[in-house]
Amino acid sequence: MGAARWCLLAVLVTACGTPRRALVSDDPLVLDPELRPRIAAFEPAFEALTAALADDDETSARAILARIRALRPEGPAAEVVEAFQRVLDGRAAVHELELRLVVRGKPNAKGGRRLALAAVSSHDTPVTIHASAARIESSLFGIDVRGFEHRSAYTRPIDALAELELAPDDPELLDVAEFDVPISNELAVRAHFEVVLVQAELELDGRRLPAATLRVVPCEVDQLAAFLPTDPVEPTELARCLDQPGFALPAALERAVRIAPARRDEALEACAPVLARMNRIDLERAAPCLRWLSGDRDRGGDPDRWRTWAVQRTQREPPTPTLDLPARERDTPPPQGP
Repeated sequence: MGAARWCLLAVLVTACGTPRRALVSDDPLVLDPELRPRIAAFEPAFEALTAALADDDETSARAILARIRALRPEGPAAEVVEAFQRVLDGRAAVHELELRLVVRGKPNAKGGRRLALAAVSSHDTPVTIHASAARIESSLFGIDVRGFEHRSAYTRPIDALAELELAPDDPELLDVAEFDVPISNELAVRAHFEVVLVQAELELDGRRLPAATLRVVPCEVDQLAAFLPTDPVEPTELARCLDQPGFALPAALERAVRIAPARRDEALEACAPVLARMNRIDLERAAPCLRWLSGDRDRGGDPDRWRTWAVQRTQREPPTPTLDLPARERDTPPPQGP
């Protein structure tokens, strides 16, 4: 199966004596069977190169490619080498780009907001991002006062990202969609947005390079029920609430959804000692708060799995402190009295 399992490369060969051409993608290798005997001598090296790329070890990949070039491959093997070179050059070019989704401006009269792509290039020359298609994938996660979850998802195309030119060190802010976060009976709704680029390529210094590793940092927006206070809650306040005998779930959830997104992990850490000593019934009641904070659907409402997690967090031993004492000199006689 060797060559048929190669990733990050596609070599397509036309028939009837027409010239060969090499194309690069992140799909499995598509290789004319007639070519395989002609590149057999390099097949182990190509497989090692593919493995390095699959592990995102670009330093090793470049070293392997250099060793292959030193053997002076010809014909189809040389084409495969050039295809790998384009993959590596494309990855290096991607490293100089930063793309992220951001929420732009304030809500309009109907509560709608704008979603924008913030893009920055560190290249010395202009770069153009090409994509055969682009789309926004959105998901909504709502939770009500009883701890019941409401989830939905939808996708929409983005025509504006078919071609995007970036000047050196000149940030680009491109509106890509308008959205609102509908809320009815929920206590809070979290909206998650991410952009998917299909068959992305970079045009740089007259070359078209594959950009399959190009990613856009997603963004999230929380929408709270209108009757909730807007001031953020300290993470330790949720832990104190859960530590009360017979705590009320609505009160705990009100605190959980008002914890700032950047402090959710801190809140989970603060709650771990409380959860570790909870009985099973209380753990099951607390699970909706934990799912909101962690976004973890795997543990769901299983109190036993949450207990295991909490115990593991609390049993981590801090490193033993050490004293930095001066070295004791050997063979030094004790001081003598007068």
